[in-house]
Amino acid sequence: MAGGGGKIRHYGFFSLDSNANNPKSPLNPWGYIRVKNEARTLRASLDSILPAIQRGVIGYNDCDDGSEEIILEFCKTYPSFIPIKYPYNVEIKNPKKEENKLYYYSNYILSFIPQGEWFIKLDMDHIYDAKKLFKSLYLLKKNTDILTLSRMDFYIQWEEIYISKSGRGYYNRAGDQTLRYNHNFKYYERILSPKLQDWGEQILKGKPTQSQLEALQGDYHSYEAKIEDSYSRIYRSELCHYHFPNIKKRREGIPKNALPLKEFNDEAIGIEIDPKMLEKETILSLYSRFDLERI
Repeated sequence: MAGGGGKIRHYGFFSLDSNANNPKSPLNPWGYIRVKNEARTLRASLDSILPAIQRGVIGYNDCDDGSEEIILEFCKTYPSFIPIKYPYNVEIKNPKKEENKLYYYSNYILSFIPQGEWFIKLDMDHIYDAKKLFKSLYLLKKNTDILTLSRMDFYIQWEEIYISKSGRGYYNRAGDQTLRYNHNFKYYERILSPKLQDWGEQILKGKPTQSQLEALQGDYHSYEAKIEDSYSRIYRSELCHYHFPNIKKRREGIPKNALPLKEFNDEAIGIEIDPKMLEKETILSLYSRFDLERI
């Protein structure tokens, strides 16, 4: 059966629906993946998407922890996934050139996904419930529809599980992982600077304004931003993945606002959140898939 580029693909829940054979269908999105030094979580995360995602592009940059080797091995085993090594360094703080900026890198990886096909952003410090993920793809009917994957952030310490609170609560219905149709989609630059009203942020969608130009001359951080069209209809998935932020060295520790999972009580449980996904044994079992011994 054909996957990305007409190559032999693996099998999964998509094998049960012939509509998922159509490269133009939201049931057959490209995985849009970016990696930088995520060797501890990378293979487990990639393996978890396989029953839901048939093909993908895996962009990577500045990797020195073994992530590149993991990506190349995975793509050799599953050739419908394409490895893309970005030829420039990516710098968040005061990037030297456009090609060093995150938004530019993001668009470079995106350029490998054909126009007129769907793609879903996936992060590699997550474990996905492939059945629930694939089920969520059925929500989209029109090319203007967008699916956002709801999320929760889980922290493990001494086999106790905690969840952290974002600006949207402990259960975040507006995560940055989205499924969308690729019709001239692109990322814009989002700048964060003390010259924009006390480290305010602005998105550059065209020629910079004078205040933006001034911000870009000094101390600033450059990120990517996506712009939602006003005519898009946004759907929210049920909880279909686990995010483990503190496996990354720069995020080690438990946030001050963390709540023991056993104390979490939300009206979404039983409706948007399958209670089985919050079982301690389930979460610890998934967590054990990571290569935690890797430095």
